[in-house]
Amino acid sequence: MRRREPDKHTAYFDLLEACRQDGCPVCTLTLAAVAHYLDAIIYESVNDPATRLELVAAMGYCNAHSWKLRDMGAALGATIMYRDVVRQTANALERREGPRLFSGRRRMGWLRAGARARGRDFADPHTGCPACHIREHAELLYLQVLLEHVGETETANAFRGSAGLCLVHLDKATAIARKRAALKSLFKLEGELLRALDAELSEFARKHDYRFRGEKIGAEGDAWIRAIGLVAGKPGIR
Repeated sequence: MRRREPDKHTAYFDLLEACRQDGCPVCTLTLAAVAHYLDAIIYESVNDPATRLELVAAMGYCNAHSWKLRDMGAALGATIMYRDVVRQTANALERREGPRLFSGRRRMGWLRAGARARGRDFADPHTGCPACHIREHAELLYLQVLLEHVGETETANAFRGSAGLCLVHLDKATAIARKRAALKSLFKLEGELLRALDAELSEFARKHDYRFRGEKIGAEGDAWIRAIGLVAGKPGIR
């Protein structure tokens, strides 16, 4: 099951609209894409054999997307899909297949040399999470659209009205950018937003100094929350 991605023309207007909302606009659009995908799975495709086989092969969704099912109240859908994963894991263990559970496609959390070499004790068995693939596709689409249009007045003005890209998506934009001019425009706009947020954070901190506690806290009151979102991305993005 794959969400039909919007074409770049539609994605452009989605991006402009997301710039009017709180937080990183790419986070906003990506989380919406994942939510749409999970909603479609639960309410349209939970009995589809191919969908369920894909989830078994991935050993379920990753941690964040698995718990998203609980937040959605998807009790029956999660029961049907995760029963498959539980059964297949139990069957594989009874066959004593060890870490090569599902035809070797994904591994359980046993120690392996590759994981240790990367400084981790255990491997993550959910690297094939289908919802994560939807997230990655959406991120790439909207970042490409942003980079394609960031030098245009309409896009630049919309971006100035946003919270800016979180560091997760700023880093990804840097990695995929093909044109230096686009990246230069993005960095300039992002830098303006960062400086403005820095000023608000400084003002918030100043008003917590005992000498200025009589001053009312204004729009800078939630700057610390916006700073968390800018640094880490919106909840659930990673």
